[in-house]
Amino acid sequence: MLPLRLCGSCGLAGRRAEGIYCAARKRLLSKETEARECFYFMPPVVEDGRPLSPEEHLLLKEDELWRKK
Repeated sequence: MLPLRLCGSCGLAGRRAEGIYCAARKRLLSKETEARECFYFMPPVVEDGRPLSPEEHLLLKEDELWRKK
């Protein structure tokens, strides 16, 4: 069984008082949703002891997807 991939555990997700902001979709998600069909899902990347920002994760993921074309 594959581990459950939730938007809240994605490196592109930013926590806000109103919910989870998705940097890839550029919108606020009203609840914790499963990211099973999201091409942008990626686990958080930590560099120098701190996680990258959602925007930095988005740059990495877009570069990865572009190279796969």
